[in-house]
Amino acid sequence: MADKGPSFRHLPQCGADYIELVIKKMRYRRKVRAEVRAELTAHFEDALRECQTDEDRAILAAELIPEFGDARLLAQLIRRGKKRCRPLWQKVMVRTLQALGILFLCVAGRVGYMAAGTPTITVDYVQWMNEQVRKGRDESLNARPYYEKAAELSKKPPEPIMAIMDNIGKETLDDAQWDAIEKFLAEDALALEAFHQGAAKPYYWNKYAGQFGTRAYDFPAQVADPILLALSEYKLLARIISSLQVPWKLHTGDMQGAMNDCMDLQRVGWHIQGRGFLIEGLVGIAIEAMASARMLEIVGDHDYSPHLLKNIQNELESQYQAQQAVPSWELEKVFWHDNIQRTFTDDGRGSGRMLLKGMPLAVTDWKDTVKGLVFGYPERRQVLMNVEEFFEGYRRSAAMSPWDLRDGNILADLSEKYSSSGFFALVGAGMAMTNELAWRAKTSRTALVAVLGILRYEKDNREYPEDLGILVETGYLKELPLDPFSDGSLVYRKTEEGFILYSVGL
Repeated sequence: MADKGPSFRHLPQCGADYIELVIKKMRYRRKVRAEVRAELTAHFEDALRECQTDEDRAILAAELIPEFGDARLLAQLIRRGKKRCRPLWQKVMVRTLQALGILFLCVAGRVGYMAAGTPTITVDYVQWMNEQVRKGRDESLNARPYYEKAAELSKKPPEPIMAIMDNIGKETLDDAQWDAIEKFLAEDALALEAFHQGAAKPYYWNKYAGQFGTRAYDFPAQVADPILLALSEYKLLARIISSLQVPWKLHTGDMQGAMNDCMDLQRVGWHIQGRGFLIEGLVGIAIEAMASARMLEIVGDHDYSPHLLKNIQNELESQYQAQQAVPSWELEKVFWHDNIQRTFTDDGRGSGRMLLKGMPLAVTDWKDTVKGLVFGYPERRQVLMNVEEFFEGYRRSAAMSPWDLRDGNILADLSEKYSSSGFFALVGAGMAMTNELAWRAKTSRTALVAVLGILRYEKDNREYPEDLGILVETGYLKELPLDPFSDGSLVYRKTEEGFILYSVGL
C-alpha cells in the first residue's frame, strides 16, 4: 500500500483504497492532491464516528463508497472544481502558457515545414539578361568594347591634375597648369580616342556576369560589382573629357572640337542610361548632366556662329527624340525572379510554397510574419504577382511628368503599400529617385535646345526675343519648351544683360 499519511490510520482499508484511487485519478498538483486527500478522509471519519467496532466501520465505509460515486468521475469533478476556484492571476497565467505552447508548436511546425523543401533552379538569368540587352544586334554596333578598352588604357590622373579637374572654371589657370593638362592628355590620348570611338556607335549594351548556381540573394552582388567598377571608370573618363579635354580645346581655339567632345559625352550618357539597372541609369544621367552643363557654359562664354549653333541644335533635337522611352526596369526584376526561384519550391504549374529563405520576399511587416507562421505564407504565384504589380506601378509613374504626379496618388500609394517591406521599399526609393533625375535631365535637354534657339535669334536679330512664342513663329524652335515640373513652358524673361530661362522644379 502507498503511504496514505496519518489521516488514513483510523479508516477501513476499503475507504483508504478508494480515497487513494480518487487522488491518483485526479492527476493534479501535489499540494492540491494533499488537500483533497485530507478533505475526503475527513468526510469518511465524520460518517464513521458513531461506529463502535472496526467491523461496523468497515461495513459502513463500504456502504458510503457508492454514494461518493465512481472514483474516476469524482476525480474529474474535483479537478474541474479546483480549476474553477483558482485565482484570476493563475487562470491568466495558465491560459497564457497554453497559448504560448500552441504558438510554439505552430511556429516549430511551420519552420520545419519551410526548411524541408528544395528549390528547383531552372532559369539562367545571366544568359537571359544578355540576350535581352543585345536583342540580336551585331557586336560591331556595340559601344561597350570601346569603353572597356578606354578604361583599360586610361591613366589615373595625378593629384595636381585632379586638383585642376575639381576647380576648372573656378579660377584662371596659369601656363604651367595648361602645360600639365596638355601633357596628361597626350599620355591618355589612346584611351580618350577609344572613348570617343565608342560614343560614335549607335548602340550600347552591357555584358553581365554571374554564376548560375549561386546562392539566394548573392546574385545581385555578383552582377552589380563588375558594373560598379566599370561605371566608376567610365565616369572618370567623362570627367577627364569635360574638365580637361574640352577646356584645353577651348584654350587652343578649337571651339568646334570642344563642342564635339560635349556631344560625345551626351551620347555616352544616353548609352549608359539605356535599359539597364538602376545604377547604370543614374551614372548615365550624371554624365549627360555633366555634358549639358559644359555645353551651356560654352555657348554662354564663347562666340559661336548661327550656323554652328543651328547644327548643334539640330543634332541635339535628333538625339533627344530617341531618348523618349519610358524605363521598363525589366533587368531590375531579374534579381527578384532569381531569388524567388531559389527560395520557393516549384509545383510545375507556376506556383509553389515558400521556403525559409523566401520570407523577406513574402512578408511586409511583423504582422504578416506572425500571420504567416500560423496560417501560411503567400505562394510563389502570389509573390510573383506582387513583384509585377510593384514594377508596373513605378513604370506607369515614370511615364507621368512630375506635374502630373503631383496631382495623383500613384507614388504615394506605392510608397505606403511597400514602405514596411525592406526589399520593396529600397528598390522603390531608387526607382523614384531615378525617375525624378530622368525628368530633370529631360528638362535640361529642353532648356539647352531653347537656349540655342534664343542665341541664334539674338545673333540674327541683334536682340533677344520678347517671349518664347516668337521663336516658334519664326522657326528657331519647333515648339514651346514645356516644363514637366509645371503646367506650362519653361519660364523665360528678357533682361538688360541678356535673358533668364528656368524651370519651376528643383
